[in-house]
Amino acid sequence: MKTFKYFLFLSIVTTITIYSCKKDDLLDHPNNLLALEGAYPPIISGNGNYDEETESTPTILGAVRTNPYSVEVMTQAWNMLYPNNQVVSLTPTHLYVKFSPHNADELKLIDQTGEMLYDYPLENEMIQLGDYYPQPGKDIPDYWAVVCPGFQSPISGYQIIAQLVIPPYESILTKTAFDLTSNIWSTPEDPITTPLQINCAPGTPDFPNCLNALNKHYGDGQNGDGDPCYPFVGGGGDIINNACGCPVYSDQRKPGGCVKVKDVEKNIFQGVRRVKIIMKDTWFTEDETWTDDNGCWKIDERYHGKAWMWIKFVNDRCKIRGTKAGLNVLTGWIDPVKDYLGKIRSGPPYNNIEVRYDIWQNQGSQAHVHWGAATVNNALHEFHDYSPVEGINTPPTVLDIYVGRNHAYGYAIMSSQYLISNTAFSLLLLSTRFVSPFDPLLILVGNNALRRYLPDVYIGINFKSSDRLKLLAYHEIAHASHWTKAGTSFWNDLVITEATNNGHGNSGSSGAGLSAIAESWAEHVALTYTHNTYGAQNTAYWDGSWAATRERVRNEDTNHIPIGLYNDFIDGLNEEWSCNYFSGGCGTVLDWVQGYSNGQMFNLLTGSTTSPTIFKDKFIQTYANGNQLLINQINGLLNSY
Repeated sequence: MKTFKYFLFLSIVTTITIYSCKKDDLLDHPNNLLALEGAYPPIISGNGNYDEETESTPTILGAVRTNPYSVEVMTQAWNMLYPNNQVVSLTPTHLYVKFSPHNADELKLIDQTGEMLYDYPLENEMIQLGDYYPQPGKDIPDYWAVVCPGFQSPISGYQIIAQLVIPPYESILTKTAFDLTSNIWSTPEDPITTPLQINCAPGTPDFPNCLNALNKHYGDGQNGDGDPCYPFVGGGGDIINNACGCPVYSDQRKPGGCVKVKDVEKNIFQGVRRVKIIMKDTWFTEDETWTDDNGCWKIDERYHGKAWMWIKFVNDRCKIRGTKAGLNVLTGWIDPVKDYLGKIRSGPPYNNIEVRYDIWQNQGSQAHVHWGAATVNNALHEFHDYSPVEGINTPPTVLDIYVGRNHAYGYAIMSSQYLISNTAFSLLLLSTRFVSPFDPLLILVGNNALRRYLPDVYIGINFKSSDRLKLLAYHEIAHASHWTKAGTSFWNDLVITEATNNGHGNSGSSGAGLSAIAESWAEHVALTYTHNTYGAQNTAYWDGSWAATRERVRNEDTNHIPIGLYNDFIDGLNEEWSCNYFSGGCGTVLDWVQGYSNGQMFNLLTGSTTSPTIFKDKFIQTYANGNQLLINQINGLLNSY
């Protein structure tokens, strides 16, 4: 719920890149000599590249292809290859399905399944994969997906288009099915293996995994590595460090790499933590994993021919939403940020895929949204690192975060965690500050549905300094942490207060105490964590340090939101000359209190702590132990604010 403005410091970053065309054309571009020679440079988003475009482009499909993976075709191929082991029908390993949600609520339900949803049919040739697939006459688009046979649809608009058998690509069974359907089976150097019939046949425990005689493994979906429809059956291989310093399989056909984001103040690319990686081949094979805390990932599955890749900003702690400029389709507002990286390979090596989110140039571009989402994502995980040490609660999971391309402010209404009251929601609709970022969504779904799609936390990403964006992110996430302590009634009253005041208000505003306690605590935590992350590498407001800023700040406005109060309970300094963020100037703070911790103070922030005065009274009751001198010092400290 942060309102004060930020000064933007433009950091000029130079990156050499060869890309200037659409993502799907990169490998085939005649001037891309590095790609033609098989030397793949990093995939860079930002700094003047194609991701700086702000215009939305449609997905363009070609002709419908004959599906080689259908149960019928695979059964025919099996019976041709093994006449002495005829089967009536092979058992499906996957289902190719279509969802037809009737409203925004059903769209949210299918999104919550965690399946990779495509807004275009997968059996067509791909001419251009853009930002959306035109579906005329459809207010709510259809989706296609590949799911496991036991999948249960959460909506009635659900159709199984085809039952699939997806054996290892390098098996002779797959090649035969491709030949039967007149599909091109990649390149001549791809291996073909024939299984021993004694050990590998329909009905044996390992089938169809065992068809891959080169490497008896086809995904480890149970452990977040590979195809989730296959159990772990062995495999693995030697591990090496690739060019971006990540452990990957030495087998160049097994995908792996890193995802990094530019930290402007530190002038380095850092790993993007725990984002979802989705790899897909020309047809239905889809493997999923997550980056680790260093931004590294690998998949224990061998790839052949063309490979596509997505990065999805979702994990067990958060879902990050956001949309580029001009993309006013419902999926852009509801789905997590999903970076389509394109046809990244037409053959090996697949184990050297490096993705960098550089600083953006054009506001509202994909590069802007991706850099912002990656930076906010890392801030959330850093908050989880710092909070147990400080003794305060981590935010609830899964935290629904929306990153807004047009703003440098944020707020936390926690709307997916509890049902906001009718009064609070009505006031939000009247407050341009809270609802204006979602005006296109309001037009698409109407008032009632909008209530379901407001996020827990809104974070404006219109920054070009990483520490300023993380300061805002820590602030809003600190609100989410506070919510776990104060509860829904407190938070509903806070939403009403700040919607009524269209922000923080002032010391004379209705509900000023609520805003003062919530906003001061969140900003104290934000300053503390920003200092933890950046130390001397920062664009801090005062004295070149976020720690100094935390020490020097008093209120946000005159007699309102005592940001520096909590630090004064911790530090050992005496009289301080502190200043407000905004109006009211500077003054002396009588700080004769010291030695307390953030954890001790956080424990006082229950639902009944509705003002700084009540916080002070609780502090005295809990920690002063009747010491009148200390009580006088605590009262004097608060009176300085």
